[in-house]
Amino acid sequence: MRAAFVIPIALFACKREEAPAARPAPAVARIADAAIDAPGDAPVDAPPPIVLPPKSSGWIDAPRWPAGDRVELAWLVYPTVPRVYQGMADTMLAPLQLVATIGSASRVVTFDPQLGSLKPYFQSACGSDGLPPERNEIAKLVFEEGGFGGELVRHDGAGVVEILDWSQSDGACPDAHGQPAACKPHEKLVARMHVPRGTTFTQAIYEVDEAGVRHPFDCSR
Repeated sequence: MRAAFVIPIALFACKREEAPAARPAPAVARIADAAIDAPGDAPVDAPPPIVLPPKSSGWIDAPRWPAGDRVELAWLVYPTVPRVYQGMADTMLAPLQLVATIGSASRVVTFDPQLGSLKPYFQSACGSDGLPPERNEIAKLVFEEGGFGGELVRHDGAGVVEILDWSQSDGACPDAHGQPAACKPHEKLVARMHVPRGTTFTQAIYEVDEAGVRHPFDCSR
């Protein structure tokens, strides 16, 4: 289980931009062929399911970046799907992608589906300081379900970005002196990519509907 404690900190340093109007998601997922993939008894007007590529890994350095010094990071959260999660069948999980864009070039990272709900209070993209950022974090997506978990982006300042999956258990863990303390997050590297030195970063969250249209996350809800 993930931890449910909150430690207020200073505002996350990543700049928040005004979210654009709803627009089609980038070509990072395909819409399944209704005649092949949809169940035979599915309503004729039901949108076919969205199919994501396999989970990303290794270095993601294509396409080549054009000239530019700002990376726009877009978290794409897709409609939940039933999956087996920690031995529990039909658990509703949210498929995820991260799109990094400079100018006309975009690189895409696909993650394992995540458990839990998105709440504005914990999203640094909403200007919140509900969860403390770790060292060199520039973007973070937080799901809550008894504890916390999600994805994060870390920049080493020298042109390398790491994208990681993270989770934080609930309860308490012993500190260096054997006293109960908040458990530290667990992290697992998903992928890396190079970015221009001296680049700046922005982030935004989009919820993608069944038709593949992405909508800016409502930070006021």
